[in-house]
Amino acid sequence: MLYLLDANVLIDANRDYYPIERVPEFWEWLVD
Repeated sequence: MLYLLDANVLIDANRDYYPIERVPEFWEWLVD
């Protein structure tokens, strides 16, 4: 399944909920 995300969704997620430094698993899952 293909999802198209606006860049703002990713920026807000990194800034407010899932910082790359604290939750790298989320970002690895997103890339895979």
